[in-house]
Amino acid sequence: MGRVVRNYSKDDDTRAYVVIPTHDEFEKFAARVEEEMSPSARAEKSKPTHKLCPVCEIENARSAEECSNCGHIFANPIPAQKSCDDCGGLNSLSATSCLHCGASFEHEFSVSLREALRVGVIARGMEINEEDTRLGEEIAEKVNRRILATGDERLINIIRIIPKEAYGQLANIMNEATKN
Repeated sequence: MGRVVRNYSKDDDTRAYVVIPTHDEFEKFAARVEEEMSPSARAEKSKPTHKLCPVCEIENARSAEECSNCGHIFANPIPAQKSCDDCGGLNSLSATSCLHCGASFEHEFSVSLREALRVGVIARGMEINEEDTRLGEEIAEKVNRRILATGDERLINIIRIIPKEAYGQLANIMNEATKN
């Protein structure tokens, strides 16, 4: 339950936000998705370009219906299905109710308006509270502009790594460090 909002700016076409209600289970799920989707953890996987015959082990085109060497007929893939908890009947993944017994696949839960209000974000594995997030969003454009103007490659690399939502947290840390 939620929305994905993409942010295509001039310099960055890879940003997207997942907006979900604040709820313990949703937050755990968001943290897991963030961890799984981090660029450093993600490995590009290529699709196989051929398939092996189980009889003679000769490579065939992925679209082949039978082996070019021995004539073995390849089985057609079975579409993914889900089973009904009530009757065990198989249904398409997109079904909202069981075609056999009519049981609903919908999940019942409620979220109050207070729970749905944003109380922070999870960005690039960082949990950032709402106050720091709002400050980060407020100062991000100015910070980026000033750092880019320096031309310092190390500072530019830092803003590539740190999500804009964390700028407020970084600003607060810097302010506290200068007070002591």
